[in-house]
Amino acid sequence: MMPENIRQSSTLFHQIRIADFVALYFSLTGLGLQMIAYEKDYYNMISDTESSLEKKHVQILMWIAFSFNLIHVISLVLRHLIYFKWLYVKRLITKYDTLTTTGYWKTIMGEIVIQSIIPFPFTNELYYFESNGRFKAKNIVFKYNHILLAFMTFSRIYQIIKALLLITYWTSPRAQRICGINGSKAYYLFAIKSIMKEKPYKFLLTSLFISVIQLGYCLRIFERQLTSQSGQDFNLMSNTIWNVIITMTTVGYGDIYPKTTMGRLIGVVVALWGLFLVSIFTVTLSNLFTFSNGEQKAFQLSDRLKLKDELRVSAANVLGSSFKSMKVKKLHSEDKDAIKNAVNDYKKQAIAFFQIAKAVRMAQTLSSDTDHLRHEISDLMKKIKEMDYAQAQLKDICKAHGPQPVI
Repeated sequence: MMPENIRQSSTLFHQIRIADFVALYFSLTGLGLQMIAYEKDYYNMISDTESSLEKKHVQILMWIAFSFNLIHVISLVLRHLIYFKWLYVKRLITKYDTLTTTGYWKTIMGEIVIQSIIPFPFTNELYYFESNGRFKAKNIVFKYNHILLAFMTFSRIYQIIKALLLITYWTSPRAQRICGINGSKAYYLFAIKSIMKEKPYKFLLTSLFISVIQLGYCLRIFERQLTSQSGQDFNLMSNTIWNVIITMTTVGYGDIYPKTTMGRLIGVVVALWGLFLVSIFTVTLSNLFTFSNGEQKAFQLSDRLKLKDELRVSAANVLGSSFKSMKVKKLHSEDKDAIKNAVNDYKKQAIAFFQIAKAVRMAQTLSSDTDHLRHEISDLMKKIKEMDYAQAQLKDICKAHGPQPVI
């Protein structure tokens, strides 16, 4: 197999990035138009005087959004074809491999299907109804396009994350070569792990912000119809964001809560995602209080010096209490209580001295064991290098004398 053409692979990788952002532009434009169409359609539904002109405006917006999403899907297909060519240039597949033989067509079709789930203009008159006995609400009108719009927000968030990860250093051609040398792959998961290691708080805050806005919007879609009956105003994004944050942090005040079927489903997603974010925050916070190698060495050295200072003070206290007890015995030989108190004070100081001395010995032993292990590893590495050098010399000798005859 021919070696990788680094210049060509880098050019193709930049083309993949451009194709991703072109697809992202059309997908986000389509999402924005669908959201505008939804708002207009919702106010048409709740208004008493619904005009055919307003319906026509909604249909026009939805058809324009549909066109943008169609271009988005075509851009995704082109992006995947460029990616497949990049795999060949990287020598990850051979020239005999095709989309069918590698099974890559399944990935393309799966992404096409997911990104094609959008509110369609020709399904905008399909309704379903719900009732809520607690708030005496019957035949609450929803559209199936509302469900499709909520799903569309999830798929577009996925598209945004992919595009942003692709412009990080951790998916760059250099990172891919380094990962290839070490037997790994610089894919999206590697980039996410690297960002979490490098900037954990930035990752957490960004994830929290995006998920709160997106999930709050989805909750608003399915809960705003019950605002007048329940007295819980889900028309306001601030209220839905409040509900999402409280659910994510597992507090759950119960002042506002989802009541529809799809709203409760969104609530389950919020709760599960919140558990994930809280667990990451806990791990990040624990790592914050973990010493680095340099800090650990500085702490051990400072701790030993501190113990030695305490040992000096304790030794002085032992000598002082010993002198005091001898003086009490000499001057107050008949005062048994004074003698007893002086002896007890001496014993107390002596016990404290021995405890500190033991801690000093343990710290020194730990340090010496660590140093010993470090020296052993260093010696082992030297021996390995010597063996490699000897092996290289042996190969040179064998090449110089040529192959030996077999007897």
